[in-house]
Amino acid sequence: MAISPNQARVSGIDLGLDGRRRNGHELLAIPGVLTDHLLALEPALLGVDFESLIQAGREALYVTYIERQGRDIEALARDLNVQIPDGFEYFGISGLSSEMTSKLSLARPRSLGAAKNIEGITPAALTAVLLRLKSHQLRKAI
Repeated sequence: MAISPNQARVSGIDLGLDGRRRNGHELLAIPGVLTDHLLALEPALLGVDFESLIQAGREALYVTYIERQGRDIEALARDLNVQIPDGFEYFGISGLSSEMTSKLSLARPRSLGAAKNIEGITPAALTAVLLRLKSHQLRKAI
């Protein structure tokens, strides 16, 4: 199944006219597209078990979120290797609570991965530290 934007529009799917053909899985990933739309586009699907079509629709809706989570996990793994320089100042980091500031200042972790292992340090605190580290790197580069 390879459906053009014009074919999709005829079946009631609001799709941009970009000329790109999409398969059924890609179409089901579009909010509002139902298995009924696919059945209208491809009558051969009438022979497929209805529950299988419903499950394919569910999977198509969530695949983009799962892929994004995978990319987020990869980015986090890279970020945990970011080194924190000696003498790094935690005070005044926007979004960092005084409790987090105190814990990080006392522990003086050498990397974000080490900071992650400090009891009570939140993902939001790690993000705030990472943003400060990246802004320092950017300023040094300029």
